[in-house]
Amino acid sequence: PDFVQMLKDVQKNPGNLNMYLKDPRMMQVLGVLLGVNIQTPTREEADKVFEDHADSPVHVNHERECPKPGPKPEPEPEPMDLSEDEK
Repeated sequence: PDFVQMLKDVQKNPGNLNMYLKDPRMMQVLGVLLGVNIQTPTREEADKVFEDHADSPVHVNHERECPKPGPKPEPEPEPMDLSEDEK
């Protein structure tokens, strides 16, 4: 009943979809509607991945510089309308 209520709520107000995206049933429905295979891990699978990587240090490269923007190209001049006297 609560899942049906969620679907009805999203039908009435699509902006509420974000409230329900953590529910794997809603993700599955969304995947079917979009024609995309969305595989959400089970709670046990998610916990195992977290445990496997909990002790891994996160490496941040502080040495890397952002690319510098190049010079902007000059705009092409616009054609001018000349009167007969100016030609």
